[in-house]
This record gives sequence, structure tokens and C-alpha cells, in this order.
Amino acid sequence: MVYQNIFCNYFIFIKKRHKMDRKILSEIKRFKLMSSYDPKELLSEQIYLIEEVQFDGKTNLFYVEKKDYPNAKYIGYIDDKTKNLSLNSLGQRKIDLKNSNISYYLELGTVVTDNFLETFVEDQERIMGDLNQTLKAVGGADWGNTLQGSGIMISSRVGTHPVATNILGPGFDDNIPYNLLCAEVTPGYSKITPKKEEGPTVTVELNKFEIGSSTKVFCDNMVKVNLNDEKNKKELDSLIQEIVRYINAPDDENGVSALSKLTNMTIQGQADSARPTWSPGDPCSQSTTELDHDYGGVEKKPKDQTTEEERHKMNKFLATMRAKNYKDEIIKAVKEKTGKDITITELDAIDHYGKGDSFRGPQFRSMIFTTNAPKHTYQSVTTDNKSSAVVNYENIIKSGYNTGIIKNLPTGNDSEIDLQIVTNSKGFYAEANETLKENFTDYTSVALPKILIRWGSTTSIEVTTWDSKTYALPMVRDEFGVSQVLKSVKESADSAHFMNGNYQLRVFNRCSSYEDKIQPVTYYESSNSITVNGKTFYKLMFFQFGLVPVGMMGDTMMVFPSEEQLKAYKQYNQNLNYTPKQLQKIKDLAYM
Repeated sequence: MVYQNIFCNYFIFIKKRHKMDRKILSEIKRFKLMSSYDPKELLSEQIYLIEEVQFDGKTNLFYVEKKDYPNAKYIGYIDDKTKNLSLNSLGQRKIDLKNSNISYYLELGTVVTDNFLETFVEDQERIMGDLNQTLKAVGGADWGNTLQGSGIMISSRVGTHPVATNILGPGFDDNIPYNLLCAEVTPGYSKITPKKEEGPTVTVELNKFEIGSSTKVFCDNMVKVNLNDEKNKKELDSLIQEIVRYINAPDDENGVSALSKLTNMTIQGQADSARPTWSPGDPCSQSTTELDHDYGGVEKKPKDQTTEEERHKMNKFLATMRAKNYKDEIIKAVKEKTGKDITITELDAIDHYGKGDSFRGPQFRSMIFTTNAPKHTYQSVTTDNKSSAVVNYENIIKSGYNTGIIKNLPTGNDSEIDLQIVTNSKGFYAEANETLKENFTDYTSVALPKILIRWGSTTSIEVTTWDSKTYALPMVRDEFGVSQVLKSVKESADSAHFMNGNYQLRVFNRCSSYEDKIQPVTYYESSNSITVNGKTFYKLMFFQFGLVPVGMMGDTMMVFPSEEQLKAYKQYNQNLNYTPKQLQKIKDLAYM
């Protein structure tokens, strides 16, 4: 008793420590397993360990070659607080920090942490435990003409063995024993469509724009848009914003997009009555003496030597190229904002040269941008005034899924619940919340440690899964073999293993199988998840059962999967190549 009290005191002490407590407890557990120690010596070892091992707030690092974790080598640590890396001599030889950082080696897998090794061992031990449990269930899958035993939850459609065999029959037909089969099925469910809640009707339109009617978009005699001027930049951004707002509007009530209505946008350039020259105007003249064009090939002359024809040609060139360049800026910006391509047609430019001073000024060198866009009316898709259920539903539909509910679904806790789901062509999914995990079983093991059949006026089956959840389900007579489970097995390429085709109808009528209206046993796959509406959903699996007389079997001897065959199943196919001694060695490294 003295030993127990002292140990409890030290246990309370180490539980208050940070991350090191689990490491110490693991070591104490290992010492306790050493039968050569007497209790007093064992206690002194425990006290010594607690006093000597101090938590330094660090993550230990190990060098590994070809995933040989038992022979991993300690190379240093990362200080958890400062994130500083400290390497020993081996680490300095193995890690080239001049050309790569430690993250590179961690991603490569040649360097692992103590946490990685600890999790690795835990996963290996869990999988080994699941495999051993399954092997035990396989060992008890031959019930020896009784009504209780174990089995494995693998669809008979994809295997060559039943869930269990040699089950005592109901007492007729010379006490012919039965096999228990199972198959994946589709449960009965209802689609969910919340009452439609519409937002307000919205109309968007694009008007005519006169670009540069109050600003100087181009320097005199230049054709490139002067976006160094904040006023010009602001005007272009405002125009783009309007176009993007129109394009991004939802489809109208006829399903027609706003973008498809922008079929006749035009832009028309102008140049005022000022005489064009070969010199750039302000502010461009402050940075260059050269024009950004050649007037389309007009001969360069002093301004008093150009002909009237040449001046008209030069002015027309300015109006044309300015409109073209501005059009290009619009198209590029819209593409960047929406990813969509638009078309703008250039109209014949207007040349005001020679019309006198009354045709001078911004309004005569502006560009006329006409969208010719009809009014676009749509139902608002904003969440304003909509319930959260409707908003969630709309988001799920946008993600490519439908919503539904499976009613009266048996749980592993002797109850039934209504389970909300999302579906697509690949199957059913449920939100990975506590309700799912508490009521159903993760398909990480196929072991069924206990199964019980009760024959009678109401035949039933009780199935206990690997995590001790028990599903109690009624079974009914299937006079014509139309239940999902029997149809599924008969359609299988391996159906001859279970139904040889030479059975008498009266024997077949004695088969008891799962009825369509009775909901199935439900598993979820945590290894098969999707994200919908920002939440994680797990894939669901549904199993129904059928009892078939052994006399209908095509095989004279039933062979269940061996350990090697089980290791090939996805639940156990995790490179279980480590002995318990090797796993303990890895654990010692993790807890050093």
C-alpha cells in the first residue's frame, strides 16, 4: 500500500508536466513489465527517471534512411519557443543547411520528429490490434451449427466467403445450416429542398461613356493612355468596375447570362481642331522629345511645312490609335477581373482639324464608348433576409451536391436517428461531427466480434462492430429473392460461391433476408472525405444481410481469408512490417 501511495503521488506530479508526462508514463510502464525488478527497486527507478528527465521544450530530430525508423539516428532538436535549430556532429554531416533548410528534409522524409515517430508507432499498434481482432473474428466465423459467433463485414459481392457460416437454421428442412451474407446497398432516403426564398429583383445596365470629356487622357500628339495621371487611372477603373458588375450579375429569369448580351460594344475616337505636330505635349514632354508613333507613315516635316491633307491624316491617326489603345486597356482589365473575353468594335474616328477654336477642348478629343447593353434583370442571390438553412442549401447545390435525409437509421447505440446527408454520383456523405462518430462505426476494421441470430415469427440479427457498437435489426422472409442483398449477390461474378443454381424453390423460400424498407447497418470512412460548404463530410457505407442455406453453396468447403490476404485489404494495408520489438525501439527514440 505504501508503494501504491508513493506511486500515486508521483503520478499526480508528472501529470502536471507539459508534453513529457506521456513519455515518462510510457517508460514507467516499460519498467513495470520487467519482472526481474522487485517493487522497491522499481519505485527507485521511477523516482530517478522523474527527477532526471527534464522537459526542455524542444522537438527532437532523427535522420532516417529508407524509412528504417527502428535505426533512426538522433541528430539534434528544434527549440519550440525560439524555433532555433541545433544539430549534433552527425546532423551537421547529414544536413546541408547552406543549400536547403530543415523543412526540405522533413518533407523528403529523411528527417523526422519525435512526434512523427510517436504517431507512427500508435498507428502501427492500432492497425496491428485491428488485424488481430479481425483474425480472431475470422477464427470464430464458423459457428458450428449454433446461433452465435463472429464474422467479417466484407461485401459477399466482392469476396468468395460469407460473413459467417454454419449457422443453426430455424428447425425445418432437416436443420440445414445457413450462411450469413452481406452486400452494400442504397438506403431509403428523401431529398431535401428548403422552401425557396428569393431575394429582391435587381436590374443592372451599362450606359454610354464619354471618356476624357473632363480630363486629358493623352498627352498632345501622343496615342498611349497616360495612366500616370491619377485622374485618368481613376476614370478607367470606374469604367471597368461598371462593366465587371454587369458581367458578374447572375443569369436572368430565362437563364441568359449578362455577358452574352454584350454583343455590340463600340468605341469611337476624336481629335480636336488643334494642328498636330511632331513634338509631345505636357506632361510627356518632360520625359521625352520623341512621339510614341509615326503618324502611320506620314513624312516628318516642320509643322509649317505640312500640307492640309497631311494634317488631316495625322489628326485622324491620333483619334483612331487613341481609341484603339484605350479599347485594349478595357479588354485587358476586364479579362484580369473576370477571366472573360469581351469584344469592342472601333468606329470610324472623328477628325475635327480645321473646324476652328470652337472645336478645341476635352469634349472634342474624348472617346465615345457605347455598350449598347440592354437592361439585365435577375433575382438577387445575396443572403439578405434568407434563413441559414436556405443559404447552406444554395451553397451545397453550387458545390455539385444534393441534400437529403435518411430517416429511422439504426445506430450502434440501440436507437434510431434521422441523418442528414449530401449526395452525388459517387455516393452518400455525412458531416464529420460528433453525432456521426458517436452513433456509427469507422470502416477501419472489418471485424465483427459478435453476431447473434434469433429465429422466430420475427427473425432478427444483432451485429457488434469492432468498436463495440451493436446494431439490432429485424429480418423477413424473401419469397422471391428480391431483396437488395440477394439481388446484389446474384449479380456478382462470384455468385456461384453462394448460389449454385440447383436449389429447390421451397428451400430458397426459406431464405431470410433484409427487407428494402428496413434501414441498413451504417459505416463511415474517415479516409474518404470531401469538403462542402466549408465542412468535412465522410463517405458512408451501408450493409444489408441475408441468410442462405449452406445447401445452396456452389463451393463444398468455405475458406475465409488468411492473415496475408487480410493485410491486402485497405484497412490493414499499412506496411505492417515491424515486429513489437522494433516498434518498442521506435517508441524509445520518440520518448528519449
